Order: sequence, then structure tokens, then C-alpha cells
Amino acid sequence: MCLSLSVPYASVVANPAPAKQPLDELALIKELASSAYKGRVPGSPEYAKAADLIKQQFINLDIAPFGKDYLMPYQTSLATFSGKPTLAIDGKQQALMADFKPHGMSSSGTVKGKELVFVGHGYPEDLAGLSVKDQAVLMEAEVKPGNSLGVADRMVALKQEGAKAVFMLPRKTYPIEAFERPLNGSESGIVSVYVRNNLFQTTGLRPGDKIAKPFEMSVTINRTAKVDSQNIIGFIPGKDPHRTLIISATLDGLGSIPNTAVFGSASMNASGVAGVLSLAKHYKEHPPETNILFAVIGSETTNRDGIQQFIKDYYTVSTAKIIGFFNLYDLGGSKQLPKMYATATNQSPLVPYLKESGKILYEENGVAELYNFNNPFFETMGVPNVFFRGSESIDAANDTADRIQISALKAHIQTIQNVIDLYTKDPHHAIYVKPSMVQPDSQGMVYVPEVGHKMSFFSTRYFDVYYEADRWKEPEGLKAKVDSIYEAIAWWNYYPQDSERIKIFYTNSYEDNWATAHRTPEPQNKTSGALQSPDYHSVSVVYSPGTMQKLSDSVGTIYHELNHNLATYKLKSLGYGNWFNTEVQEIQGHANNYESKEQGRRILAASLSSTLQKPLADIRWDSYSTSLEEGKELDSTYNQAGSLIFFLYCNYSEDKGREFAYRMYTENGKKIKELVEETVGVPFQEVLQQWYDWYRGQEVKVSSFQTAPYSPPVNTQKAGDATRNSNVNDALDNGTRIKGNLVTLISSNAELKISSVTAVKKGTDLSFSISYTSKKKWSLLLFTPPQSEILRLNNKLEPGTNLLTFKVPIAKLKNVKELNLNIFEDEQYNMMIVDMTELKKLME
Repeated sequence: MCLSLSVPYASVVANPAPAKQPLDELALIKELASSAYKGRVPGSPEYAKAADLIKQQFINLDIAPFGKDYLMPYQTSLATFSGKPTLAIDGKQQALMADFKPHGMSSSGTVKGKELVFVGHGYPEDLAGLSVKDQAVLMEAEVKPGNSLGVADRMVALKQEGAKAVFMLPRKTYPIEAFERPLNGSESGIVSVYVRNNLFQTTGLRPGDKIAKPFEMSVTINRTAKVDSQNIIGFIPGKDPHRTLIISATLDGLGSIPNTAVFGSASMNASGVAGVLSLAKHYKEHPPETNILFAVIGSETTNRDGIQQFIKDYYTVSTAKIIGFFNLYDLGGSKQLPKMYATATNQSPLVPYLKESGKILYEENGVAELYNFNNPFFETMGVPNVFFRGSESIDAANDTADRIQISALKAHIQTIQNVIDLYTKDPHHAIYVKPSMVQPDSQGMVYVPEVGHKMSFFSTRYFDVYYEADRWKEPEGLKAKVDSIYEAIAWWNYYPQDSERIKIFYTNSYEDNWATAHRTPEPQNKTSGALQSPDYHSVSVVYSPGTMQKLSDSVGTIYHELNHNLATYKLKSLGYGNWFNTEVQEIQGHANNYESKEQGRRILAASLSSTLQKPLADIRWDSYSTSLEEGKELDSTYNQAGSLIFFLYCNYSEDKGREFAYRMYTENGKKIKELVEETVGVPFQEVLQQWYDWYRGQEVKVSSFQTAPYSPPVNTQKAGDATRNSNVNDALDNGTRIKGNLVTLISSNAELKISSVTAVKKGTDLSFSISYTSKKKWSLLLFTPPQSEILRLNNKLEPGTNLLTFKVPIAKLKNVKELNLNIFEDEQYNMMIVDMTELKKLME
């Protein structure tokens, strides 16, 4: 069972050492970089000693452990040199770390030869037609443009071709002295070393050419598949106990080489660890807005075993939402960068804080390239994350404590602290759902009052799921996916603040389903579909009666309906809860609910098949609302609008797709042309041509577009009006009061003239009367925004001058805050806002 972190396990640490004054940043770096720790290789006795030192610092700072102890064990592999590597060329011994160095995945062995075969970059096309069997080869380590085949992959390929050793000319960014990665527990199966660029004359060589140079090389490495290592974790509870920010650094050093050097790794990465502890000290003295977890992680520079175990451990201890992961690396080295480097992904909510800092050089999309670091694990989880680096300490032999620039290190720590403070105080990132209080019986069933009988039940981090076991099967498939859907839709809707769990009901028929949804007065469909109820925090799903169905088959449906729910929560928090273009909220449910971008393109292209057969010039874009006429909920303009959101999401950027959707919500008085051009800064017709080509299966190259960050605007209310927001007031101010004083007409069509709208109380009903003159037939819709709860829908406005009357039960109107009346036909509509003050007088 998960345990809340509201009260951490501070009192159960076994025999903690007596508290002492914690080491300051420089003293800690000097200690960790000393030869006593032999380069802090995870799994070694010296690394364990360094882990104990960090544990003691947490104790000295009076910072609680995370779980039962500060030290959280994991298993990893261990590789160490058992002797000094040697290389002789033409009988002359070469200097280690000046003329050559072993690759971290080199195998052990002694190799002799009289010549080397040059294989270019070692790519398949370079090896075509070559025989390297029993040969030592020389390879360019640089990658080819547009084809980043890794060095290790090429080494393995050469081994498979029969080569006996690989000499590599280093990449420009990794010279011989750059010992940035320690030995790896995995090996390539072939002895492999880097050599300085001018050790062999390669000018004019082509793949297959031979270099007559006698050589003798020896590399001996001990490898152990499984050894024990430790992460060291401290925890400070926040004012909001339901959100956690992780501040992390790796404790790894770069190891040592017998009789040669101990790589103290003072800046890479003792300085990062010092940064974590410095921030821990600060937040112990200044309680943070959210929980902060201080994670000193092992094995980041080798195989990331430490972070993988940490993620598993986290969810056995905590139910708090991880809102961010900050990775601190190489902050204090002598070769300082002009500004501290930081990278995240474009859609991350962290980006604005990084860009706004005048002391950070932000680079977009860098996380994807950090395959040797821990960030990608959080990226795949959808957790906002950032990588910080302050210097380039690639000269491993000279990365010593006496070269640390302590003033620069402290400045970087202060900059990171500023980002933390801004980010954790921003309520947009509070995605927390209260734990379920439901207690299922021994059969995993609970009584559900909404349907009047027991249903099978399970809960996840965000959902309570109720289902009829005789109708729905394989709940494990849904369990594995449904929480990630919540987090994806939360991002799409700019992190709505909502503390209620979402209920999902899987029922056998609409007779159960509509009662559960609490949304409509009667079933809308007798066979299949889904409903969502934001006010009741629920999604209800039903498919064809009489057949078994996998729960996971409804993932797309949950994605769609949940989008409506979370959009409603977000818009309410922004002040759009009582009036906005309700059709847009319906459109968005279809705009981004696909398992892949390619799948979305196929589905939307199919839905637009008849539209896409027209010339682009004949496709209308002056309206993006569906008429909501019964049976026409998926008409062409509805699909066009959703497809345009999805097109921008896939081809410009995910942020731009999201921004455009929210502009459609919050700026619904604008034409689509304006919204597109304000979102991407590209002429509307140019975007439409790209949209047209893309959905017709052609490759498109989008134009350069504006990338300024966007936040949905708050809709401020007019003074003295606490119940209506400014959109309603603006609409009323700009509308026409209709005779009868009951409604204000805010949009109209010339083919319909409405003379009056009145209502009278008749028993338990209100009887409405509409006097009108029309040239054609119209449909009528009476509904409550924003959820579009339909109170009346019919097709009774006939051509001519007539009086239409209809009744609505007063019970349905008692708790209605706003009521809209729409008389429509296809894309033409006459929208009216009902004056609830006048209506309530009639109901009294």
C-alpha cells in the first residue's frame, strides 16, 4: 500500500550518527574528490563510503529520509581496471590519457599486429566489400550528418565482421583527455581504444586502405554483473503535501586507473551534489511551497540503474504527484560556460521560467539528446524536467577541487533556487487527486448508489473505476494506461486544478449509464457510446449489449470524454465557466485523442473525405461551430475545426496545437483566420494549403512560425457582477433586448425575425412562447452552458408567421445559473441569453 508523505519516516532511522555541522560546498567537494574515494564508482566500497558521507550531511542538516532510511539500495554492474592499459606503436610506448585511452565498453585482451585497416566511419556503407577478419581497424568516431549511429554500435558491428581490435579517432567534442564516461559494466566484445588524431597519418585515406604500423596493446578490465549500490535521498515536506519536486545530482565519479590517476571528478559531479545539499539547507530554513525530494543518485553515467530503482521506490512510499525533476551537473568547473546551460522540452511548463532568467542559456529539445543522463526517464513519464550545467570539465585529469570556482557555483545554485521558487508557487502545476475512500469487499465489489447495485471496482492514482464484470473484462489493460491519459489531458488543458477523483462507469446499458452520468434527462442512444459529466466528475461508457468487451478498448473514449471534463475545470478556473462557445469544448474532445499522430491523421482524413475532395477554395472556414442539431453532431465544420487543431499540434508544435484550441475557447468572437494567424504568425491561406496537403497524404514543410509562450488569459468579471463573467456582460451589452424582457439576442440571421419571447408558470412547468416570422424551417435548442446540458431540443419552427410554445419542468431550472436559447439551421443560428433574474421571478 502506498504511504502518504505528509509525515515522513524521520523517526525510524536506525542508529543515526550524531549530528555535526554540515560541510560547506567547497569542503564537501574537496572531500568527495579526494583519492580516498577512488573516483566514486557505483558498487565499489569507495562509493559506499561516499554515500555514507552524504547520508551524514542530511542528518547534520536535520533533513528527514525518504522512507525508512536515507540509503535506498539498488543493484548495478561494476567495471574496474585491474592494471594500467598500455599501447606501443613502432615499439614506442604511448602515454595514457595523452596519446590514447580505452573506450568504456572495451573488452579485455592483448592484441598485436603489423598494420591497421582504415574503415572510414565504420558505417555499413563504409564496410561494404571490405574484409576486416582478424584485422585491427582504424575508425573515425565522428557521426555522419543525419545518421547518428553510435560508436558502440559500430564497434559491435566490426566485431561481428571479425575485427580483432578497434582504434578510434575521437570526436572533436571528446578529445583524449575527455574521460567523461567511466567504464561500463557491459562490454562490446572487442578491445577498443581512442587514439590522438595525429598518431596515424589518415590524410587521403579511403575505406579499405591499410596503415603499416606495428602495434601492441593491452587492456585488462574486471567486470561484475551484480553488485550492491545506493541512492541517498532526503525529504522536506511542503506547504502543499500533494506535489513533489525532485532536485537531483549523480554521485558518480569517473573512477581510477591503477598506477596512473584517480579521477576525483570535482565538478563532474561533486559540485552537483554540493548544489543539492546547499539547496536542501536553504529549504530546511525556508519551508518550500511543495515537497522537495533531494536525490543523490548512482549509476547515471553508466547504465542508469540507480534512477530506475529510485522511480520504483518512489511509488512504494508516496502518492504525491511529481511535478518536476531538476538534474544538476558540472556546476563549478574552471571552464565556466558564459551562462549556465539548461535544456528541457518545448512543451514543458518549466520553459518560461528558464527563458525568463537572465542567467540561463536555454536550449530547446535538448532532453532528447541526454541519453546518458536520467532526464529521459522522467520525459517518458510526462514529468517536466530540466538539465542544468555550468561548466565544461571534460579534462578529467585536471577536474580537481583546487580548480573549483566557488563563486560561480554559488551563483548557479542561487539561479536554480530562483527557478524552483517561481515554479513551485505556480498553482497551474498542481495535479492532485484525493485518494479514494471507497473500500471494496473481498470480491473487489462496491455498492454503487447511482445504479442501485454492486459493481466490480478498482482505483488508480486519478480514477475510481466501476464496471460490470459479466460484461467487461481484463481490467489490467485499462489500469496500465488510464493514469497516463489523465496526465496527457492535464497538459493539454494547461494543468487544470481539480482535487476530485474522476469516476468511470462501465455499464451494461444506457438504462444504467445515463443515471450514472447525471448529465441528460433521458438516454440519447440505446446501443453504444459514452457520456461525460463535469459537475459529477464522471465518464460513463457503454457498448453494444450482450457482448464481452475489454476495458482497454475504451481508451480512446476515455481520452475524448476526459478532455471535455478537464477543459471545463480549466475554463471555470479562468472565468469562462458560465459562458463560452460550448461547441468549441465539444470539438476539442475530438482534436487530440489518438494513440499516435499518424493514427490521428488517418482518422481525421477519413472523417473529412468528402470535404477533401473539394478544391481548397470551396471549403468554408467562416464558422467553426456545429449546429448541434440532433444527428448532425459530427458535421463537416466540426471535423474541420478538430482537424486544424490536430494539424497545428503535429506539424508546427504540440504547444501551438494546444494554444490554438484554447484561443478557440477564450477568443470565440474571432474568426478562425484571426486565431490561426495570432497563434503561429503565418498567413491563414498558407496554413490552409498545408492542412489540405497533409490530410491528402502529402508531405508538408511548415513555415517559420512564432514560438512565444502562451498562457490562457484569465477572464476578469465586471465589478458588481459576481455570477456572470465578462463574456456574458459583453454579449448582453452588444445584444438586442427582445420584447417580453426575457432574452437578449446576441447573434441573428436575416431569414428569421423574432418578435417576442415570454414565459408563464403553469403548475410545475414554465411555458415558453416565441413569436416569430421565418422564411424556412428551424430547430430549437434550450441548454445550460458550459456543459451543454440539453433541456429542450425540437424542430418545430415552421416557415411563416407563427407562435411556438413549449414547456420545461421547473425542477430542471431550479439550480440553473445560466440558460441559452439557440434557433438554428445548419451553420446559421440565432443565439439568445435568457435573463435568469427574470426567469426566477416567474418560478417563485
